[in-house]
Formats: sequence, structure tokens, C-alpha cells
Amino acid sequence: MLDKTICIDSPPLPDVEKLNKIGKYEIISEIARGAMGVVLLGSDPYIKRKVALKIVNPARLVRFEKAGEYKARFFIEAQAAGNLHHPNIVTIYDANEIDNLCFIVMEYIQGKTLEEICTPDRLLPLEKVVQIGIKICHALDYAHQRQIIHRDIKPGNIMISDEGEVKITDFGIAYMPSVEEIREDDIVGTPYYLSPEQIKGIPTTAPSDLFSLGIVLYELITGTRPFKGGGIEHIFQGILAQEAPRISGFRADVPEGLQRVIDIALSKNVERRYQDGIAFARDLANSLTTTNSFDLEPSLRSKVDQLSSLLFFKEFSKGDIEAFLRIGGWMVFRENETIIHQDEKDTSFYIIVSGTVRVEKGETTLAVLHRGNCFGELAFLRKDKRIASVIAQQDCQLLKLSEVKIPLLPIEVQLRVYQSFAKILAEKLVEMDLRYLELF
Repeated sequence: MLDKTICIDSPPLPDVEKLNKIGKYEIISEIARGAMGVVLLGSDPYIKRKVALKIVNPARLVRFEKAGEYKARFFIEAQAAGNLHHPNIVTIYDANEIDNLCFIVMEYIQGKTLEEICTPDRLLPLEKVVQIGIKICHALDYAHQRQIIHRDIKPGNIMISDEGEVKITDFGIAYMPSVEEIREDDIVGTPYYLSPEQIKGIPTTAPSDLFSLGIVLYELITGTRPFKGGGIEHIFQGILAQEAPRISGFRADVPEGLQRVIDIALSKNVERRYQDGIAFARDLANSLTTTNSFDLEPSLRSKVDQLSSLLFFKEFSKGDIEAFLRIGGWMVFRENETIIHQDEKDTSFYIIVSGTVRVEKGETTLAVLHRGNCFGELAFLRKDKRIASVIAQQDCQLLKLSEVKIPLLPIEVQLRVYQSFAKILAEKLVEMDLRYLELF
């Protein structure tokens, strides 16, 4: 039971044995049952394709004090995943409530979950594990850039199709800041794969999902879980305080680079962990070689792919981003290296492609910025001295653009740059207002 999702006071599952149709969808068979509902194989008679239907019957929940929360959480999955369009995330087609049945219609994946290959006798080659990990990293980064945290990454929620495609499924307990949170104080997720933040009941962020992914990759590599025990308290104690046994102790072919990646992913300190999926994927991609990934200049295609997932470039075409890259500087900074010095005059601004930086004035840390954030825009617009220093908190990749080079861009791209600027400044003003109000 400890490999199942924890949802306090989980609802009874609907009785679907006698169902042969839900709305327009014809029911073929039952696929699986989980903590939040039943998944059925169905058919869309109009489009002529197989679909998966996830069902909960709220009428069965009336005796539970918080029955409405289950229904709300169910449709959070539809809202969360329905707005995500990524090749490594299961596609949501429809969501509705008919005859007291709440259901989500999603892409049907003919294949298996990672649970089936997380055993010592079915281990994959390390190259295959790394490929799977990179795809999951990119999918999670895509979701995180849209402020969606999955919160239940585990082998059972990751599928591999018969064609080898990797898909994340089940956003049923996903967290979106734009949605009123349900049960933030409860432990939500699957015990073996929880992050320290989830156990402590503090807000979850992108590194929480990446910690869970680190456990999944550990299990794929070794065939065993890093944190085990006789009960849930022992598991939680392991996650919070114990170091995971080295993966190289289970497999002789594990290189030190891959060991380092897993160690970073499973760091108890959230600030020492990977802050975004791109940094995680980059290190995974180079974990089986002896070359440090930061010594390699990414290809143009890789740069475009990394930038296109950032919200700053949401309205940019790939051609626009290529134009941006031609006049911008791709820069790499090591941990604790100073990027900007306070009081220096520099009219450039920076976009964080991967990693984390901190903004300091004197001895005071003003902010910590992550992938997709920008800094330096005030000096860029005011053409004045820097009012603070910026230091790499982790190894990071940045895109630098000088104010004098903006006119070199096509006029329509210049317009998009300043539109993105306006959005960034508006968001920062709102954030400052909220902080000000908190003082009173």
C-alpha cells in the first residue's frame, strides 16, 4: 500500500462493471484502479479512436465531509493537464460530468508503466534510463514553466508506449497557483517518492518534482528504492535525514558522472537540488561521458529548444528566437561566480536559461531567481548603474542582450521583446505591492 498515492479519506471507487457507455464514449474494459478513481478503456465512435477515461462518482461521496474536494481535485487534473501540450505528457481530450459520473477523457497509451521495469531482474541499460530521464525532465520543465507542479511523480505515473514514447500521466494532485489549493496542509503523494518539502507540509516547487524524479531514476538504475523501512515513519525518516546508498554499489557500470547527478537530485537541501528540468536533463545527457556538460557549447537547435519553453519567448517563433540568439550572448557562470557587480555601468539584461542566481546588495540577499526569470532590465531601460550584485547560486546558463543590439533585430521581434519586458515589469510591480501589503 505504500506505493499508492496518499489522499487522506480517499473516496470509494465507483462501481463500473455494468457501464457500457458514458456520454458518447463506449466502454470496452477496465484498465486500472487508483486512489482517485477508475481508468477505463473506451472508444470515441465519431473520431474512431481508443481513449482512456478516468472516472469518479461523486454521488458515492456524500457521506464524506470533504466529498466536494474530491470532485474539485478531479477536475483540477483536467484543468492542469488540459493546458499542457507536450509530446511527453498525456493529452487530455475532454472532461465532463454526466449522470453523476465525473470523467476525464485522455490519450490512450498502449504500453506499460515504469513500475514493470523497476525490478533487479528487468533493469534497462544505463543509456536507456538516461534517455527516459531526459524526456521526463523536459516534460516537467514545460509544466513548471506554466506554474504547474505535478506532486506525484512515481513509476506508476510514467508510461512507456509500445513504440518507446515516454509519457507523464495523472495530474490529479497537481498544484497550480491560479487554482484555490485543496489540502495544502495534508501529505499528498506516494510515500516512497515524496520530497522532504511534501513531508514537512511546506509549499512544493519544481525541485520537489525533481527530487521525486531522482528517486524514480534511482529505482530504474538499481531495481530498489533509496529510502525503505518497515513503515511510513521509517520511510519519511529516510527521506528527511538519511543519505541514499550509492547507485554504484548496485551496478558496476555506473560512472561517477551519473552518481553525481543522482546525488544532486536527492539533496535534502532544496537549494542544492536541481532547480529546473533543463539543468537536470543537461547533466543527465553528459552523465555517461567524462566531459563536463558546461564545457560544451549547445547547438543552435538545442538553444532554440531551451528558450522556446520559457515564458519570455511565449509569443516568439523559432525564427524570432534564432534572430535573438544571433545578437545575444550565451554565457556560462560557475557557482558563486559574480555575474553583475553593484554600481557598475552596464546596459545589458539577462535571461536565466538554467540554474539559479541570487541578487545581493551589500551583505543582504534581496532575491533568488530561477530558470525563466530575468534580471538587469532596470539598468537596461534606465541606462544607469547597477543597484545590486548578481551571483550564480548554482552553475547557470544565461542569455545576455545588450541595449545597443536591440535595433539590429527585425522590427516585429523588437516589438515582442518590449512586450515581454512590459509583462515582466508588471508582474514585478504586483509582487512588490503584495510584499508591501504583507507589512501591514
